[in-house]
Amino acid sequence: MHAITPRYCSRTAASFLILALLSLLALPVQAASRPVHVLATTYPVWQLARPLVAGLENVRLDLLIPAATGCPHDYAPTPADLTKVATADMILMNGLGLEAAFASALAQAEAHKVDCSQGIALLADCSDHEEGHGDHHHGGNPHVFTSPAAAAQMAGTMAEALGLACPEQAEAIRNNATALQKDLLNLEKRLAALGAAHPGACVLLQHDSLAYMMRSAGLNVMDVLQEDEEQAPSAARLLECIEHIRKERPVLLIGEPQFSPRPLETLAAETGVPVIQLDSLASGPENTPVNHFEQQMRNNCQLLENALSR
Repeated sequence: MHAITPRYCSRTAASFLILALLSLLALPVQAASRPVHVLATTYPVWQLARPLVAGLENVRLDLLIPAATGCPHDYAPTPADLTKVATADMILMNGLGLEAAFASALAQAEAHKVDCSQGIALLADCSDHEEGHGDHHHGGNPHVFTSPAAAAQMAGTMAEALGLACPEQAEAIRNNATALQKDLLNLEKRLAALGAAHPGACVLLQHDSLAYMMRSAGLNVMDVLQEDEEQAPSAARLLECIEHIRKERPVLLIGEPQFSPRPLETLAAETGVPVIQLDSLASGPENTPVNHFEQQMRNNCQLLENALSR
């Protein structure tokens, strides 16, 4: 027997031991590098959260309710939706009843849940003219995100929660939030200037999702044409609005791209009051720039300024 045999075995054993130790040392690094799975329940919450985590490799942001759904009053969760809820690390919610379809799944989820509308001064839910439908919202009008100032507050709530979940990226998240909030608060000032320039002016809305934007703009909402997204207003409701418009003389009739334009076109033809469309961002395309929310809010502001300057 040659003396080299034991030495060969010793080196081999040492190599295996070193590899095993390296594998053990690598485990915590691999676990720590797993992205934090953040789930935004609704389209506007998702669009607000996107610029906050832009460029962060350790955060995975998903949208729960499909982008084209709109206000998810009667949305039926799919098995894939429920899996997203169950496996998320953090869930960013709009609150105020918009996630009612997921109430049971959210209650059981172990994820950290963030109510992004918490602390925002609410408007009453406009349901005076519902036609055969119950009140879907609880605790006030849930479309707080249409106000730039409220959206800025929501972004701050999100950033605080995200920073705690990703402490190593907290500074980047705060910087992203500060930039977004600055842009949104500048838009809030532009809207407020409209109200100051048109004191006492009122508008008719197609749906109450834009009520918070009108509050920011200092414009009174004299009426809301329809509460239900799926059911068009009846002939009787249109006649009622025509009489109300002739009495109050609003400066604008304001619709949304999520609704058919025909009812407001009918009102405009009968009363001579101009119609514009503003995007509430309750739904929309999924493939958009990361600053889509701010862009659409800026466009809304410009459309209102143009319409009121005629």
